Amino acid sequence: MKSSKRSSSKGRRSIESSIEDAVTFLSKRDGIDKLLKAAKYVTSLGIALDLDQLNNTIQNQKSASLEEKGGRGSGKLDKLEAALSLSRKALRLGKFLGNLKKCLAILERAREGREKSQQERDATKDGGFVERQTDQRALLMLSVIFNCSEGLYYFLDQIQFLVKAKVL
Repeated sequence: MKSSKRSSSKGRRSIESSIEDAVTFLSKRDGIDKLLKAAKYVTSLGIALDLDQLNNTIQNQKSASLEEKGGRGSGKLDKLEAALSLSRKALRLGKFLGNLKKCLAILERAREGREKSQQERDATKDGGFVERQTDQRALLMLSVIFNCSEGLYYFLDQIQFLVKAKVL
C-alpha cells in the first residue's frame, strides 16, 4: 500500500516537472509573441490607412470601385497580416500549460493552507481567524477560476489553430 502511494507521488512529481520544463521553454517565446503582435497591429493600421486612402481616391474619381482596387487594401499587407497572425498562433501552442501549472500550485497551497489552518484553529479560538480564512478561500477560488478559464481559452484557441492548419 505504501509503495503505491510512493509511485503515485513520484508519477505526479514527474508530470509536474515535465509541465515545469515545458512552461520554462514556452515562456522564452513570449518576447517573440509580443513582437509579432506589435507587427500585426502595425500591419492592420497600414491596411486601414491604405483603405482610407483608397476610398478617398475612389470618391475623387467616381469611376472605380473598392473591389477593383484590391478589396480591403493592399494584397501584400493582407498576406503579411495573415502570416503574422498564423505565426503568433503557432508560437502560442502549449501556452495553456502555464495556467495548468499555476492551478496545480494554487491547489497545493490550498492543501498546505488547510493543514496550517487546522493547526492554528487548534491553537486559538479567535473569531478573526475565521474571517481571514474565508477571505483566503475566496481568493484561492477566484485564482483557480481565472487560471482555469484562461487555460481553457488558450487550449481551445490552439485546437482551432490545429484544425485550421489541418493537423486535426
